[in-house]
Amino acid sequence: MAASADTAPTEQTSEVAPTEPAPTKQTPEVAPTEPAPTKQTPEVAPTEPAPTKQTPEVAPTEPSRTETPADVANDAADAVENMPIYIDSTTLTALKAEKGRIGGTYADVAEAALDEHIDHVGEILQQGAANKSAGSSLPKRRKSPQIRGGIQVQLRFTKAQRDWLDEKVAEFGAPSRSVVVAVALQLQLGTRPS
Repeated sequence: MAASADTAPTEQTSEVAPTEPAPTKQTPEVAPTEPAPTKQTPEVAPTEPAPTKQTPEVAPTEPSRTETPADVANDAADAVENMPIYIDSTTLTALKAEKGRIGGTYADVAEAALDEHIDHVGEILQQGAANKSAGSSLPKRRKSPQIRGGIQVQLRFTKAQRDWLDEKVAEFGAPSRSVVVAVALQLQLGTRPS
């Protein structure tokens, strides 16, 4: 159909529906859940705790201190080691008897001998060195000063004692520590030949 000319054009309005807020995503309703059943273990009678090992009471100690270089040096000086000496059979017999008499060790007897006779040992050893070089330009071989035999005995001496003996060896011109100790033992035990 044709539109008539005499009709006025009509204003067309488009009807817009009022907008509503966009629907929010709803979560489906969930029925409240009950906690899952827990695995039940058979009932066990309570046990007594295992007895604990009791340690004896210890008296409080002084707080520990760090070692100083002097402490380390003292420990090293007190370290005991075997030192072999060589003595004649007569001196060995007398050494064994003296050890039994005092209830000590060979080292105890040797310490007493060195304390008591070191000056005389020095005289004997220095005199022997002087006699060997007197009247001759040819240096003589060193010989032990009348130490006969050569039975080895082990003495337990500290490093400090061995160092002291080394000083005496140098001072007296002795051939070894063994000779210094052997002469001291001979003097102490009365086995030194005249």
